[in-house]
Amino acid sequence: MAGRLATRETIAAVNKTWASTKPIYEQYGITMKKVFTGDVVSYTQSINVIDEVRRESADHLSLAIARG
Repeated sequence: MAGRLATRETIAAVNKTWASTKPIYEQYGITMKKVFTGDVVSYTQSINVIDEVRRESADHLSLAIARG
């Protein structure tokens, strides 16, 4: 999640954000909350993932319709 060239600080931030030291059911809950509230951010590019998916899905949908 932090990328191949991640610094220790970035790795620590990812671990804190995603609660990687907590039990798996807590990690799952945190992840689902972030997904459904749109609070998923790419550490490598510092962009909101949900916004990027929305932007890209419009392009893909128009291609699917055009080729359909």
